[in-house]
Amino acid sequence: MATAVALTLTCVVSACNTPPRSDASSSAAQATRPTTYGLGHQITAQEIAAVDIDVNPAGTGLPVGEGTASAGSAIFAQKCAFCHGPRGEGQGPYPRLI
Repeated sequence: MATAVALTLTCVVSACNTPPRSDASSSAAQATRPTTYGLGHQITAQEIAAVDIDVNPAGTGLPVGEGTASAGSAIFAQKCAFCHGPRGEGQGPYPRLI
């Protein structure tokens, strides 16, 4: 046990005595780092609108138009029930709607 403590202290002390890297080596590393990686693109308003599908309990966020309860039920089953449950009771991290 005492040997393990002595070995640990030796490692810690030797690490504390290691001089920091010079500014030249860290500057060189930063100079070789790319400013961009060429991934993705700037998102457009149309791309945001295509996935902006949240609707609050008061109905804010619903598309303009009209419909019937039976038509709405079919749409809910197709687009909402997977996350919110077949009756809107919520599943896992997804909130209940009723």
